[in-house]
Amino acid sequence: MEMKAVQRAAGEVVASGVATSGPRRRLRFLILLLALVLLAGGGAVYWRRAHPPAVIAAVAVYGTIDIRQVSLSFNDSDRIARLLVQEGDHVTRGQLLATLDTTRLKANADKDAADVEAAQKALTRLLDGSRPEEIAEARAAFAAAQATEVNARANFVRYNKLSPSGAETKQNRDNAEQTLKVATADR
Repeated sequence: MEMKAVQRAAGEVVASGVATSGPRRRLRFLILLLALVLLAGGGAVYWRRAHPPAVIAAVAVYGTIDIRQVSLSFNDSDRIARLLVQEGDHVTRGQLLATLDTTRLKANADKDAADVEAAQKALTRLLDGSRPEEIAEARAAFAAAQATEVNARANFVRYNKLSPSGAETKQNRDNAEQTLKVATADR
């Protein structure tokens, strides 16, 4: 049997006398099958978005909760003075569970109160002004510092004159100079 190719009006080549069940028909079938699968998948996605699964609002759990260790949080690291609940007791939110030993905190508070009182007294003294006794004491200290400076200057001048001739050591002259510097700074 001879196969002749015949041109159709649409431009297809068809073998005469042979059925068209070859590769083209399989290709059309696969394209149609792919289109159906895509259409079914798109429909499933649409249905899933239109009907989301129900969300469970609460979970009911029955049984006993067994807690072996609880860490209590305090602002400072002190010892516990009293423990108001025991293991297994029912507690509520905001309930006092324990109290701290406040011995160290009280000592700190007393020290701070004494510091405030001392500062208040110093402020009062400064605002009231100096007493005559304090003024006299300051004048006497100033006069003593002046006398010490005069004496140190005289010693330095003496050692400075004697040192070049060898009658006095250079170390004594340097000591006298340092004593004069200290006395001048103290005045």
